[in-house]
Amino acid sequence: MDDPTLPTGQALYDAIMGQIEPDLVTAELPKLPEKFSKDTPEEKAARSERYKRAYEQYDLLFDELVEKPLKQVKTKRKNTMAFIENATGRKELNIIDDKLSAA
Repeated sequence: MDDPTLPTGQALYDAIMGQIEPDLVTAELPKLPEKFSKDTPEEKAARSERYKRAYEQYDLLFDELVEKPLKQVKTKRKNTMAFIENATGRKELNIIDDKLSAA
């Protein structure tokens, strides 16, 4: 199910990376070889290091914006299912949840 309110993977990547290193957003990537074709070896090395740091920062921000909340949502779902099972005395919910989680 596509939800138009949720960003695509590319949109999310570009939104995060655009704040860190605009050269690395998807629209700019095809332009990089020409843009930096006349770089000296020192300039290439400096840019490579800058890009490496950008991806390290990207990973940290991605974890904060996506992975951490996703883990919290999964924990909340599991706790809610356990509460419902305890309240209703029905273990079928656990079986259904296990099947859905495995899919």
